[in-house]
Amino acid sequence: MDMSDDMILLVDRKTLRFIDVNETVCRNLGYSREAFLAMTPEDILPVTRKELEAAYDEMIATGSTQGLRSEYRCKDGSKLPFESRRRVIPSRSTSSNKPAMASVTKVGYVTALCCNTPNQS
Repeated sequence: MDMSDDMILLVDRKTLRFIDVNETVCRNLGYSREAFLAMTPEDILPVTRKELEAAYDEMIATGSTQGLRSEYRCKDGSKLPFESRRRVIPSRSTSSNKPAMASVTKVGYVTALCCNTPNQS
């Protein structure tokens, strides 16, 4: 994931916390990876938990991929517009080997989010 120039964020569906982000996300938004692991998408997106749950549950039920245009709130308070494709991917719990619920905008279900930011000059 860290080799990608795209921003990749993985969100656990059950807790709605980030379970991983790549270095591109950290660099573009100004947060450390450790800080992200204590955050939820609500901390950086103009969206409510209820809206996230509904979107993730729809993707889980239908197997669909969703597009999203929005903007991230960076650590310094600035906003970074982006376009993304997100989908859910079943994952396995490392402790019990049972299906887990996670979600990113690409990976218990895990939601994986891959973002492209506009070229900045």
